[in-house]
Amino acid sequence: MILSKIAIHPDTKTYLDHLLSSGLIPHAMLFSGSEGYGSLIAAIGFAQHLLCKPSLDANDMNRAKIIGKKVHMAIHSDVLMVYPNVDTKNEDHQKQESSKNLWPLFLKKYPYGSLEQWMSVLGASSRQLSIRNEEAKNISQFLSITPIEANIKIVILWRPELLNTSSVNKLLKIVEEPPENTYFLCVSSQPSKILPTLLSRLQIVPFFPLPDQTIHSQLSKLKNKASDDQIQTTIKYAEGNLMTAMHRLRHKNQPTGIEQLFTEWIRSCYSGKYNVIQAKCNDIALTKTEGIKSFLDYSLYVFRQAFLDTMNVKELVHFQTKENGINFKSFSKFVHHKNIEAIAKHCSEAFYAIERNIHPQLTLVDLSIKIANLLKQKQ
Repeated sequence: MILSKIAIHPDTKTYLDHLLSSGLIPHAMLFSGSEGYGSLIAAIGFAQHLLCKPSLDANDMNRAKIIGKKVHMAIHSDVLMVYPNVDTKNEDHQKQESSKNLWPLFLKKYPYGSLEQWMSVLGASSRQLSIRNEEAKNISQFLSITPIEANIKIVILWRPELLNTSSVNKLLKIVEEPPENTYFLCVSSQPSKILPTLLSRLQIVPFFPLPDQTIHSQLSKLKNKASDDQIQTTIKYAEGNLMTAMHRLRHKNQPTGIEQLFTEWIRSCYSGKYNVIQAKCNDIALTKTEGIKSFLDYSLYVFRQAFLDTMNVKELVHFQTKENGINFKSFSKFVHHKNIEAIAKHCSEAFYAIERNIHPQLTLVDLSIKIANLLKQKQ
């Protein structure tokens, strides 16, 4: 897919177009931004442009389509896609090959997809993903081969923050002094977690929240048609994140699990009963690492919305309660200027703990007790 057809922020698109037209293209780049901002699909589109240089005029569109299809299907001989996978050290080769077949399906189904969605496609929701040492070796071997279909070689590295130290050390020399006509296109939503030795060698291309009109245009193309009111509400909720918007609109007629889970969790916190809190935290922990992180992200979002409602900043409040969901108006009265800072701090600390594989049930129970106490704090 060429850049002109990809939904990304206009400023980012202008910058990428400038790089292509000027010919001054860094050999190692980092497409940095939330997955819902289009960084992965833009990297793939940018790779397509590089493979189709010097131009993508009308006479060359058929060739561009063929190249684009090959890149998306991960079968272009001069493009290597590297992405997180389950640890297959003790598993058979067939399972390793399975992920190669699933990657093109993931790109087609979730072009703005997240690591959690990739885990779902893999059927690995209970596993931690990483980029193994073997992948670093594969990159070296790939770059040692002369280009076959083009005159350049491209490595698209999704989520480099999941490289371990050993893998990064193997890549540093190649990234710093790559073979001629080689490009590294790294894609990350958490650049601060990339090892500094690698990050310092990448030129960052920032991706920003998408404009409302861009998201509106994309949502209007979905098969499950929605009313304009539903689209407008979804756009406000998404805050520039197309992945969030598409997910919410596709599930507009049913409460999402995370919303229901949050409602039940808050009720358990307010009950003040330890056994009720513990039981609900056990339910949340069953969603595994990425599910818990999504839950904490969503919880922090609802707390922020409740605080804005309490402060009467109505133009920034767009939270809508679904059937059987939380009574937002009543709930927001308990979130105010005296406790919002502590609530945000504790949610962030819990997120940090979960990322580092600290016992999830204990982390969630600890957070719940703190939230319960804070919600009972008077204004």
